[in-house]
Amino acid sequence: MINFVFFIGKVKLAYKIDTRNSVLLDYTGLSETIAMSELRYLPQTMTELTEPGDIKSMQKLVDLLEEDDDVQNVYHNWEETE
Repeated sequence: MINFVFFIGKVKLAYKIDTRNSVLLDYTGLSETIAMSELRYLPQTMTELTEPGDIKSMQKLVDLLEEDDDVQNVYHNWEETE
């Protein structure tokens, strides 16, 4: 099980992810109702693509994955140089 705990002021948010990738959310100190919550993968490092062929291939791959009905989210760590 993976645990994440965040403190935002007096509010404590705790995410627990079990072996089935189920997410449990627990919050204390919050006087409002949570309307939406989501987990996102954030890369620790970015990869810079400079070659036009590499950029085109990566964009095509991301587009194909996003169009696939079986794919819920697409995450990557590449950035295109201007």
